[in-house]
Amino acid sequence: MKVVPLNSFYKKNEFKKHFVITFASEKGGVGKTTIATNLAIYLKALYEDLPVTVASFDNHFTLDHMLSFGPSPAHDITDLLTNSLASELTVLGQYGVQYIPSTKKLSPPPHSPCWLKERIDASKFEGILILDTKPVLNWFTEAALLASDLVIAPIKDRAALMNVLTMNNVLCRVGQSRALWLLPSLVDLRAKDNKGDSFYQSLKMAALDLNYQVLDMYISKSPKVESLASFSSLNIPSILSKARKTAVHGQIKQLADFVYSQFRSQLKEEITKQILENKIDTDKKENVDFVENKLLKQNYKKNVI
Repeated sequence: MKVVPLNSFYKKNEFKKHFVITFASEKGGVGKTTIATNLAIYLKALYEDLPVTVASFDNHFTLDHMLSFGPSPAHDITDLLTNSLASELTVLGQYGVQYIPSTKKLSPPPHSPCWLKERIDASKFEGILILDTKPVLNWFTEAALLASDLVIAPIKDRAALMNVLTMNNVLCRVGQSRALWLLPSLVDLRAKDNKGDSFYQSLKMAALDLNYQVLDMYISKSPKVESLASFSSLNIPSILSKARKTAVHGQIKQLADFVYSQFRSQLKEEITKQILENKIDTDKKENVDFVENKLLKQNYKKNVI
């Protein structure tokens, strides 16, 4: 059996180099957009050489107000639904985060929601792409779910938890239910349920009883963080710049580390799969490590923030 040389294999460049994360909830007010946008900023701050892009299928322009500066961009999220490449779509924003500008005029294309994954793959994104969605299961939310490698559903109460079912059903149809993780959000550890128990712990146990994966962390309710969106100017400051002394600062850092570990794990799996399919000699573990580090250009150095 002929074995493909490792260097030749690497030069073929046949890897999926992006990792798609969707933040979704059918219940509004769970902190979804705030978490998604700040996660992008924290990922870039922690791993500055890692390409990070964020886009929103909602039309509230929060990410634009947090990231934009300079002249009005020529493209917006509607161009993702054409044949545009990532290099044409994305705008370099504040904090070094790339973003796709939002729009109020967003109509679903004449395709099934599965089609968005094909478009994202064809657009040649690299690194991590974060998608924010409307609090409704419309074409764009379903398409984002189906395009995702990781889905994070913030839950702040039992109503938000119950609404996860429809999203889970979408993922189950394509065998991707393990991509879904629930993130308790806007948590007040002082809050008790009607039995006098911790509301946070009760919510977490209820999610686990429903066989959902729940992140071993939470995002606290913070008046300081909530006040950031009420700044008088159109520019919304980030948690990193204006709320570093809150508990949420450390929690978003923890979430960024989880996301980065998921990104690395998937890349390793993809490389291993490609090596096997291309008959690369895998007797030596360093073959996989070599290609992984080549693909990532380097093992991204983690900054202290």
